[in-house]
This record gives sequence, structure tokens and C-alpha cells, in this order.
Amino acid sequence: MLRTSELVSIVYFLSLAALAWRESAPRSARLRTSVAAAAVAGAVLLASSADAVVRDWLPALLLPLSYWLPAALVSRPLVPFERWLMAWDDRFFASAPGRAIGRAPRPVREVFELAYLAVYPMVPAAFAVLLGAGLRADADRFWTTVLAAEYSCYILLPLVPTRPPRAIEKGSSHRGRDALGRRINLAVLGRASNQWNTFPSGHVAGAVACALAMLPVLPGAGIALLALAGLIAVGSIAGRYHYLADAAAGAAVACAAAALFAL
Repeated sequence: MLRTSELVSIVYFLSLAALAWRESAPRSARLRTSVAAAAVAGAVLLASSADAVVRDWLPALLLPLSYWLPAALVSRPLVPFERWLMAWDDRFFASAPGRAIGRAPRPVREVFELAYLAVYPMVPAAFAVLLGAGLRADADRFWTTVLAAEYSCYILLPLVPTRPPRAIEKGSSHRGRDALGRRINLAVLGRASNQWNTFPSGHVAGAVACALAMLPVLPGAGIALLALAGLIAVGSIAGRYHYLADAAAGAAVACAAAALFAL
């Protein structure tokens, strides 16, 4: 029997396969992306009869695939939307909280940068804690919440493609120029990022959804993860990895996914 998280994954990848045939998608990528997405959906269906351990950890592999595949359908940014996002950021950084973040001392910037870096191991580590606590019965609920939140962000990339603010704001005063964590983040993004911005932010959505999924069964871990998710959201804005609206929308998407599946 299909788990809810598996059904959500199949729906996502089949939707992406259909989305590949939009006229605005690069012609060379349509068939390739459509076939790849449909193949992943088929693999998830086949895996539903696999060992429970395989099914427990398969979503950890699906997340990077769900992030990379939509990028092939993007050829140019939606510049008017970028300008709208940037206008909101300009207003924010002109405010007192924005100025405080933009002028934060190096130790604070390091915390923001390291928090943003922590998003990569956060979800699998939280899931490992869940299993370690003997809560395998909550595996499907956990993954459904996280996947629904992140898939909601990634499926929109071909529809509202934008560049990350760091790619537009050359030499911006908002960036943590000398932070070691920033240099590490940029190195990781240079190799692992698809070089496009996701609206809403998949980083923030995944982090908040992970925390909210843990909260009902492991409240202490959930609260700690919520604090980390907050730092990830601030770090995404401070480091110019995402726009303010990206982070806010990502948190909202995660709350919606948690309301449906986790809480």
C-alpha cells in the first residue's frame, strides 16, 4: 500500500513531467525532463513494495532530485518579479531590523551563515533522531510534511524563475563579506545549487516543516529545530541567498503543510 509521502512524490514528479511541455520551457529540455520525472515517479511506485528501511530513507534521495529537475525548464529569469522582490528587500534593509541585520558584527554573521549551512544535514539528521527514538510509525507523517512543503516551492520554479539576490547585488553591503561560513556556503552553492532562486524558499520551507513535523512527538527537538529554522530564515536573507518574500512564503508553505499532515 502506498504511503502518503510516496503518493505526494508521485503526484509531484508526474506534475513536473506535464509541466515540462509548457511552450516557454526550453525545447531541448522538454522530453529529457519529462521522461526523467516520469521515471522517478515510476521508481517511487516500484519502491512501495520494497523493504521498509528503503522506503523510510527514499525521500532523502527524492529531495535533491525534486530540486534539480525543474531547473532544466528555466532559460531566463522573470525580471519584473525579481524587481518586485528586490523592492521589498530594499524597504526591509532600510528599516531598523534590516539595518541591524545588514550591519551585524562578524560573529553574528557567522552564526547566520553556519545556520544556513546546517539546512543540508538538518532533515536527514532529524529523521534519524525520530527513528532513534523508536518512532518509525511517524516516518510517513514526517516525510509527507517535509516533502509537501519543499515540492510546493520547487514546482513553481519554471513558472516564476528568478536569480538569487547575491547574483544581482554585486558588492552589496548586505552581504557577510568576510564571514568564513559565507565562503563555505558559496563553495557549496557553486557545486550543488542549480543557480536559480526558488520562490518560496525551499530551504526555509524544509527547515520549518521539519521542525513542525517533530514538534508533536519530540517537543524538545521540535523547539530546537524551530529555533534553527528561524536562524536559517534570517541567514538566507542576510547572506542574500534568498529574498525576504522567499523566506516568508517558505515559512507559510511549511505551516500549511504541517497543518495538513503534521499537527
